Amino acid sequence: MKNFQIVLVVFFLLILHYAVFYTIPNHFSVFNTMADMQRIILNRRIYLVLIIALSLFSYKRFISKNLKISTAVKATLFSIIVSLNIFYFVEVYFSFKTKSHAVGYSYAGKLWSIKYWNPINANGFRDETFEHNVNNKTIFFIGDSFTEGHGIENIADRYSNIIRKSLSNYNVYNLGVNGIGTKKETDILTLAPIKPNVVFWQYFSNDIDELLPKYGYKFSFTPYNDINTFVQKIVKGSFFFNYIYWAMPHKDAQEYLDALANGLKNKELIQEHLQNCDAIINYCEANKIKLVFIGFPLFVADKKNPFNMHLNFMQQYIDSKLVDKIDVDALTKDLKVEDKVVNNFDPHASRLVNKKIADYILKENKF
Repeated sequence: MKNFQIVLVVFFLLILHYAVFYTIPNHFSVFNTMADMQRIILNRRIYLVLIIALSLFSYKRFISKNLKISTAVKATLFSIIVSLNIFYFVEVYFSFKTKSHAVGYSYAGKLWSIKYWNPINANGFRDETFEHNVNNKTIFFIGDSFTEGHGIENIADRYSNIIRKSLSNYNVYNLGVNGIGTKKETDILTLAPIKPNVVFWQYFSNDIDELLPKYGYKFSFTPYNDINTFVQKIVKGSFFFNYIYWAMPHKDAQEYLDALANGLKNKELIQEHLQNCDAIINYCEANKIKLVFIGFPLFVADKKNPFNMHLNFMQQYIDSKLVDKIDVDALTKDLKVEDKVVNNFDPHASRLVNKKIADYILKENKF
């Protein structure tokens, strides 16, 4: 009977280990809904606690009181079990450890999204739901992840929300969507059931992404391709080792960055992109909407980087169109790079940068 109990406990421990370090990480590493990720990570935490409890129970039940096992062997087994349980506790801890990631596929980045990517309003935007006041003027903030607040834990720290808090006589909408380009931003602006009085149009140099496939620039993101298959299994299976792995720089996005750099040099692609930009400019002009262009640089690169060179080109183009603009690079020139970005995983704009932009908008009455 006792042998059967041992076999049963070992069987359950093997099943739990397989789920915790293989099945669940595989499910967690792919793109899931927030609800799915919450369910997956909760299961992992529960299974880890069960492993810890079962291993301690097994030692007490089958080893510590077993007179057939020598003291030396018991001490060795005790050391092994304690060491493993320390590792399991570390895994539990890192299943709560959050840190936003530029692309978002690190486990810490996914955990960050689970915890902070809220609220989501009725229209699907990361923002609060509030009643539109027809007697107030309306401000739209359109753009990509910089507008949506990637890496910003509390939406109250985004420049759009700081403006909203300061301008109680305005309806202020954050319509940012992670990863979108200029054409989709135009759709959001022109298809909105409300016409704004002011539009703050946030721009980043990868807004040309939507045109890259059309001009033959193919790319993919390749996480973990710089380590062998065995090490991949360890890094993908453990939240602790996954965190350690992503604490170091990798070239998982290099193919994308190369495609983007080449796209920025393609005159035909840029010409079509400028036509898409003109759609926003012309729409605002035709509807007597004040337009303010907010150009974000790549903070972690110098001015000769293709991203920043393109932004400089775009700002000159915006000037030629007589559109008001905010030069974020000039506005933050006195800050250290580490103060401009969210963290060393994520080069999006920090809370401090968001605050500087909001203060400048309010001070200069850009609305």
